[in-house]
Amino acid sequence: MGRAAFASTGRLLAATAATGLLAAGLWLGGPAAAAARDPDHPDPQMTPGDVVPGVTQEQVCQPGYGENIPPIPQRLAEQVLLAYGLLNTDPGAYKIDHLIPLALGGSNKITNLWPLARNAEPWNAYVKDVFERKLHTMICTGGLSLSEVQAALAKNWTAAYWRWIGE
Repeated sequence: MGRAAFASTGRLLAATAATGLLAAGLWLGGPAAAAARDPDHPDPQMTPGDVVPGVTQEQVCQPGYGENIPPIPQRLAEQVLLAYGLLNTDPGAYKIDHLIPLALGGSNKITNLWPLARNAEPWNAYVKDVFERKLHTMICTGGLSLSEVQAALAKNWTAAYWRWIGE
C-alpha cells in the first residue's frame, strides 16, 4: 500500500470512529466532561443501557446463554475509553462493562458500555460482577422479572444493588 493510500485509509478510519461516536451521542466534550462524572455510574447520556431486542427471561435462563456473543472488540473498547476521557489511562484500571449484562439480555452496543474501575471502593467491576450473577440466579428462580431488572440497572445499578442485595 502506498503512502497516499495509507494516509487516506487512516483518515477514513478516524472519520469512521468520529462518525460512530457522533451517531451514538458520545462526542460530548471529551476528557473535561468525563472528569466531572461520577466514577461509580455511567453517564446516562452516553450509556443509557441497551438490550438484545426480543430477548426473554426463558432465553437468558438457558444454560450457555450469551456464550456465543463475541467479546467487545478492542476498537470499540477504545471508543468507550475515548468518550469517557480515559483513553490514556492504565489499561488494567478499568473494565469495559455492560450496564445491562450480557447474561441478562444486554447488548454489546456502545450505548450499553462504560468504563468501570476495577479497584475503586466500594463500587467496582468485581462487586458488579458478583451482583450480576446473583441477579441472574434471582431471575432464573422466579424471584425477579428480567424486564424489571434491566430497567433498574439502566436507571442506577448501585440503587438496584441496595434494593435487592442490601449489604
